[in-house]
Amino acid sequence: MSQRSEGRVGWGLVGTGRHADQYVAPAIQSATGAYLAAVCGTDATRTEAFARRHRVAAAYASLERMLDDASVTHVFVCSPNDLHEAHVRLCAERGRAVLCEKPLAHTPESAARMVEACRSHGVPLGVGYHLRHNRVHARAREAIAAGSIGEVLSVEVQYVHRTGTAPAAPLPVWRRDPSRVGGGQFAGTGTHAADLAGWLVADALVRLYATQHRHATGDGGEHIVQTVVGQLGGGALVSLSAGRMPHALNAVTVTGTKGVVRLTGSVGNRGGGRMEMHLADSTTTVEVVEHDVYREQIEAFDRAVRLGYRPSADGVDGLNGVHVAVAVERSLQTGSEVVVGELAPAGKE
Repeated sequence: MSQRSEGRVGWGLVGTGRHADQYVAPAIQSATGAYLAAVCGTDATRTEAFARRHRVAAAYASLERMLDDASVTHVFVCSPNDLHEAHVRLCAERGRAVLCEKPLAHTPESAARMVEACRSHGVPLGVGYHLRHNRVHARAREAIAAGSIGEVLSVEVQYVHRTGTAPAAPLPVWRRDPSRVGGGQFAGTGTHAADLAGWLVADALVRLYATQHRHATGDGGEHIVQTVVGQLGGGALVSLSAGRMPHALNAVTVTGTKGVVRLTGSVGNRGGGRMEMHLADSTTTVEVVEHDVYREQIEAFDRAVRLGYRPSADGVDGLNGVHVAVAVERSLQTGSEVVVGELAPAGKE
């Protein structure tokens, strides 16, 4: 009996890089009701090795050939940022549900074209904001929406990759080319921080100011931290930190008129963590065990496709994220506050 006849969704994966290897492929293979049917990449040897490593039946040299495979009904695009548009639009034209890694694209114009292509072809488009799939973040969002801490006054999110003391693994060539990445350094962990801040309180950044500090390590490497301060549409203030540093305690703090929600151990590539809700006369603590946020993202997207409702993070959320990353880069270049362009409310489902 084939995997398809067992009722599982067949996924195709575009890209064989580090993120796809460490997180995406294992998540698809372990997700309930899903399996990795095919993978495609530009290097045949690397793609075939990837397929063997992850027990994938088919390896293709192009997306066009992979989409000829009838077992592939869903596609996860994990290619370089500047290739996302071509890959997503091709999936839309071929009628495949598509989940694209963030940032959705390297420019807002490209992201907008992707959103329109999927809309016009009636194809679901999801974006890989995996922090939305951490159960402790969901608990915090529910508490905030219920008014437990009152009206939100401020949101702080830090998402920094730890570089350690040894030189980090070299970045792929495309990641060192600003024209291909889009949105500068903030397009990495920063766009996750901005998305999480908006999603937790169902609002979006409308204006921001950014600054940064770079520190050469002496071995050709670099530590960098970017800090963004801004304001949500509802008036609450936002503070975001992102980048690469040797030491970081990633955390989230949401302050309201009645209390504070504090999240620790939850911002990263693994799910789980601790939520503390401090009110005037009580403190509540919730511990969530470690879980695979990428697997839960895959399962959530599949449910959305099957049931016909909006993915947890869709193309509009992805477009908003690109606008924020571009606004941060513009603020760094001009040294001034920037209005974030063409935003739709984040976190509405």
